[in-house]
Amino acid sequence: MTEPPRYRALFLGAGPRMHCGVGQFTRLLQETIDKLEPGAGAALTLTQTDGRIGEIWRAVGSADSVVCNFPIVAWKRVIARPLLALLFARLRRRNVILIQHEWRRSQRTPADCRQSATRQAVCVSDAPAAPRSASLLQHRSRVDHPMARLSSIPVIIIAAASILLSVAARACPALIEGVPADRITALSRGVNADGWIVDPRSAPPRGLLLELRKAGLTHIRLPVPADFVMPRFATKAEIDSRLQTVDAVLKTLLALGYAVSIDLHSGQHFNALHKDDPPGAMAEMKSAWTALARVMQRYPSDRVFAELLNEPEVDAAQWQGEVRELASFIRQLLPQTTLITGPVNWQRADSLPGFAPLDDPNVVYAIHFYDPMVFTHQAHWDRSEPLHDVVGLPYPIRADDPKVQQLREQLTALDRPKALAMVDRAIPDRGIDKWLEPAAAWQRQYSRPIIINEFGVLKAGAPRDSRLRWLAGVTAYARQQCWGWTHWELSQGFGLADAVTGKADRDVLRALLGTR
Repeated sequence: MTEPPRYRALFLGAGPRMHCGVGQFTRLLQETIDKLEPGAGAALTLTQTDGRIGEIWRAVGSADSVVCNFPIVAWKRVIARPLLALLFARLRRRNVILIQHEWRRSQRTPADCRQSATRQAVCVSDAPAAPRSASLLQHRSRVDHPMARLSSIPVIIIAAASILLSVAARACPALIEGVPADRITALSRGVNADGWIVDPRSAPPRGLLLELRKAGLTHIRLPVPADFVMPRFATKAEIDSRLQTVDAVLKTLLALGYAVSIDLHSGQHFNALHKDDPPGAMAEMKSAWTALARVMQRYPSDRVFAELLNEPEVDAAQWQGEVRELASFIRQLLPQTTLITGPVNWQRADSLPGFAPLDDPNVVYAIHFYDPMVFTHQAHWDRSEPLHDVVGLPYPIRADDPKVQQLREQLTALDRPKALAMVDRAIPDRGIDKWLEPAAAWQRQYSRPIIINEFGVLKAGAPRDSRLRWLAGVTAYARQQCWGWTHWELSQGFGLADAVTGKADRDVLRALLGTR
């Protein structure tokens, strides 16, 4: 017996390889449909390595309608696969929705858009400022009666496509000239390789790095512990050894095609110095960056970037003055290098409005995102933390969710009032867009590029489906804002890879890349 379709629409695409405008439109269209009707859509990735015949057949059968945007540049060498998907859709009597993009404005008039029993065409005109994009949507359906079509998913897709076309010019915020476009692209999808400099023996397997690069990741953020490269806290021999490791890591990652950001990652000793002796801390930061710059100068400035300091633990006024001085100092050492910096208070999105951008235009601004903390840090590793007692909290967090109710009962029975209060404060969840809106508003005001340089969910206690949902939501929002993102982290508690097998979690990758 034939299994009924699970989805209303199957979107044909090329996964993270969709760098062209039509590919971005495809991704935005699917995300818009998911917002209008959650769970209605699924994606089928068709590339040289993805999309076997059996997989295409099963995927087409899982949906009522197959949606194809054409042409997608990444299909140039695999055009047979999307055509095969459309053929299977006809054979399996599925609706086919073809969104045909033209690279000039259509000269058709409304009179040219006529309906018949076998064809429905909808003309969509560009907004005056919009790029020259899709001006014609064609819907081919096995349903003969035009009115019957109007009750199906194609109407929702046509409406969503019309909305996307009308705001196409506003999809990405206008930015000042400063950071070259290829560097913003290089920072678009990444992961933190935490622990590599601390212990080179924990270096991620080359096979994993290659797998992630092929999947579409473009950027590795490399945390370099400040305490390891500052003369006050390490000997010259120790610093030289760490710098040799940084050099070796850069060789490895650049050879695999990654861009790399060197992150001066504040640690326990430096943080104490930073609070107690700001001038002394500035001297140590300048010393560390002088040493790091000597390594970075050996490599292309369009592939290796400098992140001034991770999560400064001082007040906003102190850091605002320091960051200007430090950026000016590093700019003298690395004249062409893109710098990365962010605000205090764990670089939260709601701290960015209190941070004034630098005069230097070649700077990307980094925020970190872990909200709601009670979800992302549940089953915390520190037993003294109230979050240690929170386990199994789903996302989104709703008061009427039986799992949330059960967890509240458990925390009450265990007499964990602090943990219970944290859960209650997170109800109802604000939503990812609301948490990140302060950063989006800052960008609209200052027109500077933004990257979410850390975000992730501890694997120990979060329900797997909720973790995937949260990760997908964060990167979807980043794509909508044209921000880069860098997942925290690779192989540890938040890792997108299994620390034992060394292999990437394919579901996590799909969630991050928007192909889930």
